[in-house]
Amino acid sequence: MKERPDWKIQTKRKGIDLSCNVHYDKILNEEVKNLSLNNIMDYPDQYKIYKCLSDYYKIPLDNLTIGYGSGELIHRIIKKFVTHLYIVEPAFSMVSVYCDMLNISYTQITIDMIWDLPKNSEVYVSNPNGNNGEVYDLSNLNFSILIIDEAYAEFYPKYSMLQEDKPGLFVVKTLSKNLGLAGLRVGYCKATKSDTYELQKVRDHSITSSIAVEIVPQVIHMMNDVVYRMQDAKHFLENKYDCIPSHGNYVLFKSSNILTDIYGYKLINDQYYRMALINKEIILCHLN
Repeated sequence: MKERPDWKIQTKRKGIDLSCNVHYDKILNEEVKNLSLNNIMDYPDQYKIYKCLSDYYKIPLDNLTIGYGSGELIHRIIKKFVTHLYIVEPAFSMVSVYCDMLNISYTQITIDMIWDLPKNSEVYVSNPNGNNGEVYDLSNLNFSILIIDEAYAEFYPKYSMLQEDKPGLFVVKTLSKNLGLAGLRVGYCKATKSDTYELQKVRDHSITSSIAVEIVPQVIHMMNDVVYRMQDAKHFLENKYDCIPSHGNYVLFKSSNILTDIYGYKLINDQYYRMALINKEIILCHLN
C-alpha cells in the first residue's frame, strides 16, 4: 500500500510556527479568543460572510464567490474554465497539483514570458508573489482566463486588480494571509457577474463553517490594523537583518538567525529564509 504524504505525522514546532507563511498577530488572536460565538451548532449562514466581504471591499454580491479557502476556489476555477494553464513560477504549489487531479495540461513559465503569450491563453499568477516577494503591474494583460492570486495584496495593494471588471479575470483572495486566520478556511473570488454565475455552478454543497460565519463579520474591520502591525514588524526586521525586500506577510532573511531558530522558516531557492511575521514587541523580547 502506497503511503499517503498527508498521513505522515509531522513534528510540530512548540509554540508559534511561522514556517507556513501564516503570520501571528497577538492582538487579533486575543480578540478572537474573547468573541461571543452563539450559533456554531447551526448550519452556517454563508450570506453573513458574503455580506461583510461585499461591504468591506465595496464589491457587489453578484461579483463574489466564497470558498473553503483560496485553494478550493482556484481548484474550482481550473475545473470550470481551464483547458491548458500557464502557471507563472514560483507559484502556489497546489496549482499544478489541481491540474494533475483534473487531468488538465499546464506549462510552467517565468514572469518575463507572460507578456508574449497569445491572447487566448489561460494563465495563473500570484501577485504579490508568496515565494520571492515580487510584485507586478498586470493591468495591461488581457487573456481568455487570467487567475490572479492576490493572497498578499493587502500588504502591497498598488497593483491589485480587485476592482477591475474584465471577462475571464478571476481575482482570488483569502483571510489566511491578510488576517492570519488560515484555520477558518475563508477564500473569496471577484469576477464578472456572468463568470461568477458559472463558477457557482461547480461549488460544493457547503463552502464555509458556522465558526467562520460567527468570527469573520466581527473581525474583518481589523484588517488594516493587523496589516499595519505586521508591516511595522517587517520594516524593523529588514532594517536589522540582511534581507531580500518582499511584499507580503513575511520577511526573506539571507541567513538564519535567532528568530528563524525559534519560529521556523521555509527555505526558498536554497538561499532565502522565509519567515512569516509576528508583532514587533514579541520580536523585541527575543532580541533584548
